[in-house]
Amino acid sequence: MMAGLVSQQADLLVKDQFGNYIVQHLIGLTHPEVEAYQEALLTRVLIPKFNTLARHKFGSNVIEKCLKAGGAARRQMMEQLLYVNTGNNSAHVPSLFPGPLSLRVYWLLRYYHIDVR
Repeated sequence: MMAGLVSQQADLLVKDQFGNYIVQHLIGLTHPEVEAYQEALLTRVLIPKFNTLARHKFGSNVIEKCLKAGGAARRQMMEQLLYVNTGNNSAHVPSLFPGPLSLRVYWLLRYYHIDVR
């Protein structure tokens, strides 16, 4: 399936001038058979590299699409992955956001009430 190939090559595609559109398209699909690929893409590529991608010219477009197209469940999953358990509830990982984010990504995070302190 094409979604599997895109998911496998996502590391390269998210930072590519034209490849990021392919990843954005995969993220925007609503077919049940691609959900596993979308979740793998999130947990394997997007969340671990959020800091880098949110500042990247083309990668920030993918992060933006992920936040917009995912719905509440995906945004909640992203928020949980961006936080760590410190014993006294969840605390934000400040090292994820050293320096300026893409302004679009910053405001989307704020819009969806994801703490970016």
